[in-house]
Amino acid sequence: MSFVLDVVVKPTLILMSAAVLSMLLRRRSAAVRHAIWILAMASVILLPLAVLIVPQLEWSVLPDTSTSATFLNVQNAALQAAQEVLPAVAYSPKTVRLHPEFVWVLGITFLLLQLVLAKTAVKRMTKTAVAITDDNWRKHLSELSDVFLIQRPVRLLLTDKPICPMTWGVRNHTILLPSSARLWSDERCRLVLAHELAHVKRNDGLLQLFVQIVCSVYWFNPLVWYAAHRIRLERERACDDRVLSLGAEAVDYADHLVQVARSLGTRRVLSFASVSMAQPSQLESRLISILDSGMRRRTLSKTGTILLCTFAGLLTVTFAEIGIAGAVPLPPIFISAANFDPPPLAPTPVEKREATPQRTRIGNGNVIPNNAVIPPQVLESSTPEYTQEGVEAKVEGIVTLEGHVDIKGKVSGLRVIKGLGYGLDQKAIDAVLGWKFRPALRQGAPVEAVTQIEVDFRIPVWYRAVPTEEPAVRIGPGVTPPTVISRIEPQYTPEARAAKYRGTVVVAATIHKDGTLTVNEVIQELDYGLTANAIEALEQWKFKTRHEKR
Repeated sequence: MSFVLDVVVKPTLILMSAAVLSMLLRRRSAAVRHAIWILAMASVILLPLAVLIVPQLEWSVLPDTSTSATFLNVQNAALQAAQEVLPAVAYSPKTVRLHPEFVWVLGITFLLLQLVLAKTAVKRMTKTAVAITDDNWRKHLSELSDVFLIQRPVRLLLTDKPICPMTWGVRNHTILLPSSARLWSDERCRLVLAHELAHVKRNDGLLQLFVQIVCSVYWFNPLVWYAAHRIRLERERACDDRVLSLGAEAVDYADHLVQVARSLGTRRVLSFASVSMAQPSQLESRLISILDSGMRRRTLSKTGTILLCTFAGLLTVTFAEIGIAGAVPLPPIFISAANFDPPPLAPTPVEKREATPQRTRIGNGNVIPNNAVIPPQVLESSTPEYTQEGVEAKVEGIVTLEGHVDIKGKVSGLRVIKGLGYGLDQKAIDAVLGWKFRPALRQGAPVEAVTQIEVDFRIPVWYRAVPTEEPAVRIGPGVTPPTVISRIEPQYTPEARAAKYRGTVVVAATIHKDGTLTVNEVIQELDYGLTANAIEALEQWKFKTRHEKR
């Protein structure tokens, strides 16, 4: 769940936010929209790193399904439960499965290899090209470099291949022109060179490589490819705006752009590692933008850049904080009905069987966020004694205590928050004082904590008197099982949820005439406290009893 959330859902939401913001700013300059898409791609690629650094706020996803209850015969109850949970395994021929992670890495490798091949093709073309020594071209290059405040030298090359003008480079920039450029008019030379130098000024060669890397990592997300398309389109529009801001006539510039695009072609392989001036797929929208006199053509100011970067940072951190605690299906409970003939009630039982362990809950929730204090945990516990007064009054329930647990796991200062009386409150305190705790943890370090401890008192089985003149009826042939009319779902413990632990609890129980249930014996139990939670929920169920068939 976390992988899908961090790699698929969150990047999709970020790119959708960028699309909405770009649409709202459609009357702004192309440089602004280009910056929005670039920052969205940066947010997407930095999101996994932010997830590792920023503390997450986890939302608990509760199970939608309820626990099932199945009545079994007391003989071979555990075997029947296993057959219910584990269906028969049928033979199936072996098939080869491709894991999603393998397919993802394979796609990344393929696209990065394509980028490497594109860089190799660009270098090969550079070796076959010749430098332009024409004074007119050198003059335009020097003048426009001063206009764009470009300090680093720019190489100007000619190739014999009929391709559109293009530029590339991160530190050392290169502009490649077709050999037919020698025949261009002086105006066309200046306009084409101004467009390519605008790419150099904006560092579009570096941004092109960055966009290709992001597309390689998130190749499975169509919104990433859409974002790359919008970046290419807004990038060319922004360079067109820079050319028009130098005083060029929009109609003349549009005519030169059409002529260059018609007479020259583009190579798809080179577009991965370079920036081409004119691509047929973008020509129509660019011409509309060029000829629109009401379009804003300003460059992005420093203040605007800071605001957009701040917004992108906040958006990345916000999405990185979101986390979801995955749901774990609730285990089924199997009830094995059995005869129950306990000894009569006696003031002092002669022979005691081991009582069902008391069910204890510490803290207030089942899901603990990563940045919260993990409450103390019980390491060793003992069953509190039942008082004779409580047995005679048939008092059952929970005693809630509050106490201080130090960094060594020792509890002290216990006081009763909610009691039962009949001497059971003091018995709960006496028992908890002998328990051993693991101290509370904050970011892995032990800390002192004040926590609430709930001790559940249920009258032990050997105390309960059942009329001997009418014994319980065993579930079997001729007996219709009772029907559940009210149920309480068992709660998962934090440890079981973290371990994604599941299984089946099988118990032997007696359902009384009033519809209540008493667990007599645990036939099959689970770890992480799930058995105690299952019994606690099961003894709160209500049943509608059926009569024996005659």
